[in-house]
Amino acid sequence: MTRRIIHLDVDSFYASVEKREDPSLKDKPVVIGGKFVVATSLETQRSGVRPGQPLWLARRLCPRAVFLPGNYPLYQGESEKLYGLLSSLAPAVEQASVDDFFLDLSGCERLFGEPFGWAGKLKRMVEGETSLPLSLGLATSRPVARAATLLAKRGGMLEVLPGGEAQFLSPLPLGYLGEIGIGAIKRLEELGVNRIGEINIIPTPFLAQVLGERKAEAIKGEAQGRDAEPLRPHFKREILREMATLEDKPTSPLLSQAHLSALLERASYRLRQRGLWARALTLTLVYADNQSVSSSSKLAPTDQENQLYPLAKGLLQRLWVRRVRIRELEIRVEALPKQPELFPGRKVRLYQSIDRIRRRFGYSALLRASNLLLR
Repeated sequence: MTRRIIHLDVDSFYASVEKREDPSLKDKPVVIGGKFVVATSLETQRSGVRPGQPLWLARRLCPRAVFLPGNYPLYQGESEKLYGLLSSLAPAVEQASVDDFFLDLSGCERLFGEPFGWAGKLKRMVEGETSLPLSLGLATSRPVARAATLLAKRGGMLEVLPGGEAQFLSPLPLGYLGEIGIGAIKRLEELGVNRIGEINIIPTPFLAQVLGERKAEAIKGEAQGRDAEPLRPHFKREILREMATLEDKPTSPLLSQAHLSALLERASYRLRQRGLWARALTLTLVYADNQSVSSSSKLAPTDQENQLYPLAKGLLQRLWVRRVRIRELEIRVEALPKQPELFPGRKVRLYQSIDRIRRRFGYSALLRASNLLLR
C-alpha cells in the first residue's frame, strides 16, 4: 500500500488570525512581538523583516507596519480548533507545530476518492470553517509533503507523485528538510553542500563524523524522501470525575453497584459529548470512618458504560473488603481525544440515538433500570 501524506500549513498564522479578527488590517504589513519579532505577515516579509530580529530593526525596515503585542491564548485556541477539525475529517492527524499538520490518507482511496482531489476539498472546507489561508502538499512521506507545501505557498497545492521523491527534493536548498536544523545546515554548507541532492553523494560514515551517527542516518533518509514512521497524534489528556454520596444506612452490594452504574452512565455521556475515549479508570471508595482506598486499571479506548461497568465492578469488589458502611464512591476517568470511527457499529449508533434523546428532552429522559434503586 502506497502511503499518501498531506501536509497542511496556515500561511503567516499569527498575522492571519489577527487580520481575521480585525478586518481593518487587511493588506497591511503586520509585525507581532515584544522586544523581538515573533511573527510577520507576507507584506512585512517583503521588506526584509524576519522572526528573531529586534523590534527596532523591524521598524526601520518597515516603518508603515502595524506592530502588535500578540494574543497567544487566541492563537493556541485556533490551533486546537484546527486540530479538532482535521481529526474529525481524517483517520490520523499529527500536529507538527502550532500551525502545521500531517494527515495520513493511506488506504482511504475507496472512502475519499482520489487523494489530491480530496485534499482540495479538505483545503476549501477548512478555509471556509476558519477563514484562514492554507497551503498544502501531498506526497508519500512527511519530508516530501512538507517541502511540497513550502513550494506551494502562498495558498497553493502541490502533489509529488510516488517514485519521484528523490528527484523532487534533489535541487531544493537544505532548508526544505524539516528536521535538519540550522546547526547541521551550517556545517554542511561549510563542506560545500547546498542542495538536498548533494547529501546523497556524501558517504554515510563521513556524514556521521560531521553530524553524528543518528543525525546522519535521519538526514540521509529525509534527503531520499523516506519516512516509515507512523503519524504521532497529539493527545491532550483530560480527567473526568463523578462522585456519589450514599445514604446514612447500611450499604448493600446491589445498591453500591447501582450507584456505580449511574456514575459510569453519566461519565460515558460526558465522554461522548466531548469527543473523548476513556483510557484508564480509577475508583475511590470512602468508608464511613473516612478511610479511603483506591484502585486503577487501564482499558481499551471506549466511551460506552457497558464496557466500563464490568471493569469498575471488579475494582469495587477488590476494594470493599471491610464490614464498614460506604459513605462515598468516586470514579476518575482519564480520557484522550478519539479518532473518527469510519464504520460505527450497532452499539455506537445506539448510544448516538440515546444521546440525541437526552439532548432534546434532558439527561433523565433515558436511564438504566438500576437507577430505580436510587430513588
